[in-house]
Amino acid sequence: MRVRSRARNDDLQLDLFSLKLPCHETVDAVWPDGRETLARVPAEDGGGSRSKGAAPRDVIGSGRENGGGNGRDSPQANPAGPDAPAGPRPGLGDSAGEIHLPPTGVVIEDIGESPLPDPEPARNERNYRITENDKLGAGSLRRKCADNLKAIELLKVLEAEGRFATAEEKQVLVRFVGWGALPQVFDQWNDEWKGERERLEKLLTPDELDSARATTLNAHYTAPLIIRAMFGALSRFGFERGRILEPACGLGHDVAISNIPFGDYRPHDLRFKKWSFVIHDYFFAAALEKIRPGGLILFITSRGTFDKVDGAMREYVSQKADLIGAIRLPNDAFKKNANTEVTTDIVMLRKRLPGEPPEAPEWKMLVETENSKGEKIPINEYFAAHPEMMLGEMRLTGRMYRNGEPTLVSNGRDLSEQLSEAVALLPKDVFRPVHVRSPSLKVEQMFPVPEHIKPNAFAVLNGELSIRDGDKMRMVTGLPAQTVQRIRGLVRVRDSLRRCLRAQLEGTDESDVVSAREQLNQTYDYFVGKFGPISERGNAIAFRADPDLPLLLSLEHYDGETGRATKAAIFRERTVQRFRLPPKVDTANDALLVTLSERGFVDLEYLGGLLHRKPKDFLPDLKGTIFLNPQTNRWETEDE
Repeated sequence: MRVRSRARNDDLQLDLFSLKLPCHETVDAVWPDGRETLARVPAEDGGGSRSKGAAPRDVIGSGRENGGGNGRDSPQANPAGPDAPAGPRPGLGDSAGEIHLPPTGVVIEDIGESPLPDPEPARNERNYRITENDKLGAGSLRRKCADNLKAIELLKVLEAEGRFATAEEKQVLVRFVGWGALPQVFDQWNDEWKGERERLEKLLTPDELDSARATTLNAHYTAPLIIRAMFGALSRFGFERGRILEPACGLGHDVAISNIPFGDYRPHDLRFKKWSFVIHDYFFAAALEKIRPGGLILFITSRGTFDKVDGAMREYVSQKADLIGAIRLPNDAFKKNANTEVTTDIVMLRKRLPGEPPEAPEWKMLVETENSKGEKIPINEYFAAHPEMMLGEMRLTGRMYRNGEPTLVSNGRDLSEQLSEAVALLPKDVFRPVHVRSPSLKVEQMFPVPEHIKPNAFAVLNGELSIRDGDKMRMVTGLPAQTVQRIRGLVRVRDSLRRCLRAQLEGTDESDVVSAREQLNQTYDYFVGKFGPISERGNAIAFRADPDLPLLLSLEHYDGETGRATKAAIFRERTVQRFRLPPKVDTANDALLVTLSERGFVDLEYLGGLLHRKPKDFLPDLKGTIFLNPQTNRWETEDE
């Protein structure tokens, strides 16, 4: 029997686009010249990783379109359609509705407007700046695991004591490198790592342990020297400062930069249904929807993006963006940090302006080349024309997935030096910043923060607009009246959305669900009728400090060219359902199906719990259906 899994852990890898994990961090301007963190670390007052997360994007919008909510039509209620349950259980996040507190008599100063980008935008002073002394990713696998466990132990202490980390403690936390290089820690049959596994199981709750296990597929940290090279390329392109994001935390940004996950699985997104992109190609397509015209994409991706015979992804991207350049990294570039050997490319793109003709190196076709051993290897025509951008020699070898595959073998030279030389060959000043004006914001301390308001979230206190700053609520001032009205309207939409989600999750009467949905339609329609779609630049800029901006953007499917938006599925149907206990199963194959549906991977412990049998008793029943991967020592289905 061939089993296809509905990999829930894929959702964790796609949180950059589907917004399944909390995003409490405001987006500050970032400088690539060393005046900001090397690899951005969430602020201490940012979001956690448990139940207080924002609702996932695909919970709110299923990708289908209806005709409602376009442009600036007059506000009207959108009648709810049939309620068909769909989608996994999300977190609701915190509420931040109107709050009435006693007056304080604080004097607020009006500071007017100033151009953006500001010379020195406000920063979270508790952020930690990573330096060479932190030696991220250094050490053996045992050392990495020990650092991870030590960081988790410290985090538990900080949570229990309700305080921020000291400077010394931050040095411990920053050495957490994830579990991508350490899947053996979660293998209950691997006795060599039994001590570490038992220690981890004592530190984490079952849900936290499942979440950590799910990250082993793609939680590979990027070497600092590669990060520096990518930001060096940004500087060469003419980017000095602006909004830099991992893709999908908003719209209209200057740069998307990431070490994206890669694999053969295909995310479900109706926007790209006909293309059926694999995960790494999907990230390119989705990022192009997020950055502004003229913006840049710098992704570390699989060699297959450039070299596979199927050029559908390259054709799709070429319709919207120009290739600036690419650098092929040797297969050992990530061995020290992530304990993996794989050939990867740094791909750099620029999204064309409306009406701008294509003007870029050719990169859609393959060309057969011959290496020093006489091996004939097909590679992308860009690298055939620019062999100096390959930091090694292509050979028929490889270890990560199969032997005899095309691999860029290191030439033995220092990788940092080679990256600097390659970056120097890239074109200069291809990026042009967009100068916009936005109101400055000045706030004054007002009240201790109510527990249910997220960090950096807007709220209404005594009829006045306020924002959470750390453990205090501060009154917002210095904003134009129109901006204040936009923010107030978006706060009302956000609160209506939360009520609608909560009604679906808490098992209330169906009439309450319908009523909450109708209220959401009315609130959204009123806002759109007055200010246009939430995704319009003016609205997004006004609300950009609030961690729930991505949640609000997920309410609509926005066309940046036409300026029109269509409503997501939550406006017309039930999109989430309460958690349900797994069904009773009798056979190992049925238990496997349930396990793949609920866990997203072959979890022998979960399987055993469903069957009330030990793995040694039911594994023979699954012979030919699941297989032990000798590289990861994990059981997998044929599809994997």
